[in-house]
Amino acid sequence: MPACGSNYERNRCPARRWIYLLIGLPVWLFFPVSIIASETTPVAEDTTSTPVIFAIIVAGNRLTTEAFILREMRLKPGMLADARRLDADRAHLMSLGLFNRVELKVASDQGRAVVQVEVSESLHLYPFFILNWDPDKPSRRTYGLTLYHNNFRGLGARLGGAVWQGSSRGFTLFHQDPWFSFGRFGLDAQILYNTGEIRNAADSLLQRDLFALSAVFRQRLGLQNWLDIGANWQTVDASLDSYTLTAGNRDRVFSLNSALSADHRDYCYYPTRGILFRVAAEANLVVDEPHYFYRESLEFRRYRSFRSIIVAWRVVGRFAQQPLPENYNLAVNSELIRAGESYETGRGGLAATNLELRFNLRRMRYYSFPRAPLLGKYLENLKFSVEGVVFGDAGMAFEYRGSVTKEFRAAGGGLQFQVPFLETVHLLAGWTPQDRLTEPWILVGAGVTY
Repeated sequence: MPACGSNYERNRCPARRWIYLLIGLPVWLFFPVSIIASETTPVAEDTTSTPVIFAIIVAGNRLTTEAFILREMRLKPGMLADARRLDADRAHLMSLGLFNRVELKVASDQGRAVVQVEVSESLHLYPFFILNWDPDKPSRRTYGLTLYHNNFRGLGARLGGAVWQGSSRGFTLFHQDPWFSFGRFGLDAQILYNTGEIRNAADSLLQRDLFALSAVFRQRLGLQNWLDIGANWQTVDASLDSYTLTAGNRDRVFSLNSALSADHRDYCYYPTRGILFRVAAEANLVVDEPHYFYRESLEFRRYRSFRSIIVAWRVVGRFAQQPLPENYNLAVNSELIRAGESYETGRGGLAATNLELRFNLRRMRYYSFPRAPLLGKYLENLKFSVEGVVFGDAGMAFEYRGSVTKEFRAAGGGLQFQVPFLETVHLLAGWTPQDRLTEPWILVGAGVTY
C-alpha cells in the first residue's frame, strides 16, 4: 500500500478527514452522559402526586395473550404510574410488531390507579408471492409463495414456510422467536433445500444442491438484553470440483455462533432515542478438509431527539480470518451503510460509520377501515407518516495484518414512509465521490429503520 503522501493516495486521503468528522461529531453529541446510566439510573419520584398502580387491564387483544402483554410491560401493580414509564411501555409494546396502535390510559381515584392498555391487533397471516426474473436472461426466472404467521400461539413467534419453482427449486420451513415465547427462552429454527443451475466466477454452468439446517437458542438476560447461541449445518453438492473447498464435489460445513445484544431503544422499528449494542462471533469448520474460518463483528447505534430532528449514529466493525466461497454467505461483506455500494473484504476487516438526520414531513396519522369485508377488525388504526433523511457514510477496509486496502465515503438523502404491516419503507439515493451525480445509488426497501 503506497504511503498517504504518494500520488496514488493523494486523492484518497481526504476520506480519513470524513471518518474523523463522522466519528468525532457523534462522540461530542452523544456522550455527555453515560450510555448505561440513562437506562438504569433510578430517577427520584414525586410520590405525592403520582398514583400507585392498583391493577392493569388489557383490552382489544384477540389473539395475543394477556399474560404475554403484561410480561412485556415494566409497569406492575404497586409501582407509580408516572408518564415516563407509561410512554416506555407503550413504545415497547409497539416494538413487538403485533399491533397497529397501543394506548395506555390511567384512571385514578384517591391515590390508586388502574392502567388501561388498549391495543389494535394487526394481521397475523401474511402471504407473499416470490418472483425473480432477469430481463437479460428471461429463461432464468423463479416463482413461488411464502406464507407465515407472525403471532404463533399468541406469543409473538413466527411460523411459516416457502416453496419456489423455475430455474431453481426448493423449500424452507422456519420458526422465529424474537420475543421469547418460552418465558425467558426462545428458539429459532430453519430447514432449507434449494437446487438449480448457477454460473461460477469462470462463467461455467453447473448444478448446485444446497441443504441447510440451523437452530439458535436465545436466553433473555433482561427486558432488553439477550444472548444467542446457534449452530448451522450446510451441505453443498456441485457438479464442478472448482466450486467446492474440498477435492470432491461436496462440502459439509458446520458453524457455531454466539451474539450478545443490548437493545435499549424506545422503539426498535423506528427509534427516536436509546442505544443498541451487539457483539458476535462465528467459527466455521469444513468437515471433510482441515479448513477453519472465523469472523467477528461489532455494531453500536445511538439515537437522540432534538425537538423535531432525530440524530442517528452507527458504527460497524467486522473481521474475518479467511474468506469462504460466496455460496456460503459466511465471508465478511458489507455495503456502504446507506449509500449501497457493495464491498467484499475477504481475509481482513471492515470499519464504517454512518451519521443520519431524520426530520418529519408529515406527522403520524391513523386511519381505520372497519367496514372492510373479513379484515375490518385488523384494519383499524393504520399508521402513516413521511420523514426526510440526510446521511453521510465513511469507512475503510483493511487486510488481515492491518494495512488499509480501501477507503470509501458517500452522502445522500431520501424519504422514509411509516406504513402498516411493512413498518418502514425506504426510498434513498446516495453518491460516492467517484460517481457522477447522474449515476446515484438507489435503495428501495422495507423493514426496520436502522
